[in-house]
Amino acid sequence: MAVLIPSYKEDHIIINTARKAAAHDYATGQFTVYIAADRIQPETVIQLRAIPQVEVLEVHFELGSKARSLNKLFNWIPEGKHEVAIILDADNVMLPGCLEKVNAAFQQGFRSVQCHRMAKISIRR
Repeated sequence: MAVLIPSYKEDHIIINTARKAAAHDYATGQFTVYIAADRIQPETVIQLRAIPQVEVLEVHFELGSKARSLNKLFNWIPEGKHEVAIILDADNVMLPGCLEKVNAAFQQGFRSVQCHRMAKISIRR
């Protein structure tokens, strides 16, 4: 399974997101986290590349977009390496069991699955 995360100038959050995605409770070696790093600082890219199970593709566009970044990732990942791709925003965190549920849906014959996204809530006093 491929976990794809396009990131545009999101140095402040992408390392945390990548660490949590790579630490997901899915079978070790059965998924890889791919980051499309568009206008990410070199120091951040170094930190991302140090995370096990994370691969980083640096991309540069005049006008950045998630679609362009995802297309670059899809063309960069070796064909046939993964059967399923899941796309996260740079601030998304998967709940435990997420990849198992997605995999189960595909094993039942579904061709696409949409997960429910819950926004982070911050309370200020």
